Parts: sequence; C-alpha cells; structure tokens
Amino acid sequence: MISIYDVLGPNWAQYKLYDDNTLSTGGLSREEETLGEFLADTDINQYDSVNELQAELKRCGLQEIYEIDKYINEQVFQKIWDIEEEFGVDINFNWDYHY
Repeated sequence: MISIYDVLGPNWAQYKLYDDNTLSTGGLSREEETLGEFLADTDINQYDSVNELQAELKRCGLQEIYEIDKYINEQVFQKIWDIEEEFGVDINFNWDYHY
C-alpha cells in the first residue's frame, strides 16, 4: 500500500484542493481548503492509501491530486520496464481504459 505521506511527503497537509465542478452539491467546504482540513473532516489519515484518498476526493466533488496520479504512473512504468528488462519482452502498454 502506498500512503498519502509516502507520495506527498511532510507537506501533505498544505496541498490546496479544487472543486471538480461535477456535482451540484459537494466540492470545497471552504475557500482555499487544504488536504489537511479535508482529512480532518474524514476518517482518512496521512498514512492511509492514496487510492482511498483519491476515491474520497472524487466522491466529494473534488479534483484528484495530480502528484498522486503522476507518482502511480511512474511506478507502473518502472515495473513494466523492469519486466521488459528481466524477461526480454516488449510490453505494449497504454493508459486507454475506463473505470
């Protein structure tokens, strides 16, 4: 499990959140809301899974945190590269999928 703290580091609480404008209700609780304030209102803490956080942000009408998506993408590509190197294969992988 990759935690929020693992990806965002010691300044995790200062990340500013943004409304994703997809829900008529939800979104930011207050102007300039931070991740620290958001987590204080949930049962999630900085050592919980980044996947759990991203799902909760989406459920609440907030944008997912880009740095987390970028980190996960880098990890996936590194694993693919490791497999290609170890087994001498070429994996044709792309992100064209839907939830």
